[in-house]
Amino acid sequence: MAKPNNDKISAARKLAFDKLNIASDRRVILCLDGGGMRGILTIQLLKKFEEIAGIPCYELFDMVAGTSTGGIIAGLITSGFNAAEIEKMYIDLVTKVFDKRLLGNRFINPPAFSKDNYRALLKATVADVTLEQACAKHDLDLMITAQDISAAEETFFSCFKQDDGSYYGTYKTALLRAVMEATMSAP
Repeated sequence: MAKPNNDKISAARKLAFDKLNIASDRRVILCLDGGGMRGILTIQLLKKFEEIAGIPCYELFDMVAGTSTGGIIAGLITSGFNAAEIEKMYIDLVTKVFDKRLLGNRFINPPAFSKDNYRALLKATVADVTLEQACAKHDLDLMITAQDISAAEETFFSCFKQDDGSYYGTYKTALLRAVMEATMSAP
């Protein structure tokens, strides 16, 4: 991973780092956990970061990583959405992708998951951009994990900017929306 170029760090980012008590000469990495509906709590925290910093998360961090719900949020941050936009999309995701039975008894009526609705929502949201294109848009490094059930191992989808400005990583040419679909643990 390329080290941050102090000449490149914007005045707004320097001010945000001061407000958040972060040294501006360090790489700042955001790691987001999974947790289904608890992702809304993660988004609330990101909204607070943005409120304090005065800049969107995609300008605040050098790298974003996540798994499951965290991977979806990481993909949206890398795509250039702010926390309020991500919150709206997340609520749409829950209401359009999961059946209303989600709030009922999970043992008697397990929630129905619509993979078609999920795919359509992702396609409408992040379109057909690769990991590399998404990372280059806001100069962010990205890593999203997914479980390969057939091989019983983790898969790491990543894209990192090198010192020469080029990108490397596993699956950097994969579509971001496909990676965001892969990280979702719902059936």
